[in-house]
Amino acid sequence: MPRLRSLADHVQLVRRMGKATRADLAAAAETGDLSPPDWAEMVQTCRRCGWAGGCAEWLAAHPDAASAPEPCLNRARLAVLSVTALLQDEMA
Repeated sequence: MPRLRSLADHVQLVRRMGKATRADLAAAAETGDLSPPDWAEMVQTCRRCGWAGGCAEWLAAHPDAASAPEPCLNRARLAVLSVTALLQDEMA
C-alpha cells in the first residue's frame, strides 16, 4: 500500500486534475453533482493512489487535457464531471 501524503497535497492534486480535465468541481458541488461525501472520497482515493507521486509532474506537462491519465484512480469520476460541465455550459 502506498504511503499516504498529506490531505492538503491531495486536495490540491484533485483540484488541479479537475481544472486540467475541465471538470468544474466547484460548479458540480453547487449543483449537487458532487456531494461533500463524493468530494471526500475523491480526495481519499487520490491519497490511496500508487501513482500520486507522478501526478504533479503529469499536471505540469498537461495543464489542459481531454482526460485524466490512465493511472489516475479518479479518472472515471473526473470524466463524468467533465461531461456534466460541458453539457451544462452548452445548455446555458
